Amino acid sequence: MSSKAVPEIACKSIGTESTYATINYRKKASDGENTPKYATLTKIRKQTKLERLTSSRKREWLESGAGHGFLRLYAPIGSRSLIYPVTLQTTVQDICSILGFESLFLQIGGCKISNLSMGDYPLQLQNQILTNIGYETQAECMAVGDAAHLTHLFCFFIG
Repeated sequence: MSSKAVPEIACKSIGTESTYATINYRKKASDGENTPKYATLTKIRKQTKLERLTSSRKREWLESGAGHGFLRLYAPIGSRSLIYPVTLQTTVQDICSILGFESLFLQIGGCKISNLSMGDYPLQLQNQILTNIGYETQAECMAVGDAAHLTHLFCFFIG
């Protein structure tokens, strides 16, 4: 094995519409294999392995429990987002500690942005909003929670 430094090479970014992560860089290993280097949408605090969300993974997560759903979390600037699986018992603190963010914000109707407290339950808040706009069952709310078109009504920002 050589003691030569291996340069990082940029990797094509994968789309964020159907992912709950992006892989920003790949480091080429000395044996020729690509070793992924994982990152979140903001400054790297922790390395977390995040994978592409497929329709089968989404269905599996939703079917694995009545309280399972998704949040679409937006970067503070731009339209980049990630989809994160949560339960009704998942708190803001849980999300922030796992993904390495300091806080989570909720914007409703493009107006006021509120900083959610660490004890808030974002999926419960999302379900309340969806129920208020006409979704009738919890299952409907859980299934539509990751939809990009909801940004016009409400969105969660990471910070």
